[in-house]
Amino acid sequence: MPLILRPFGLADEAPARAAGAESKDPGQNFLPFDFDSRMPWAEWIGLMERYRQGVDLPEYRVRAAFLAADCSDTKLASATVIERCGGVLEAIAIDDDGVAFRRYWI
Repeated sequence: MPLILRPFGLADEAPARAAGAESKDPGQNFLPFDFDSRMPWAEWIGLMERYRQGVDLPEYRVRAAFLAADCSDTKLASATVIERCGGVLEAIAIDDDGVAFRRYWI
């Protein structure tokens, strides 16, 4: 299975917040781009989509995306690169075909 980069969705709230709680640097927020823990998750997802499309950007922002990555569990070289670049392993899951894959937050 190839590496898949995708926008965050509603189902990503719990693992994303858990990854943020495990951050090694308390001064560094795992969820960037104006994330506020008091903000409803769906509102933040909408904000990220507007940033990704470049719609209604604040003057201090440029079009950008913060993406989640889903990785095959057999591609250990890819996993190493993702982890060295700051990717946080959320889980090793099984897809519909019974193939294990790693889910990273980057």
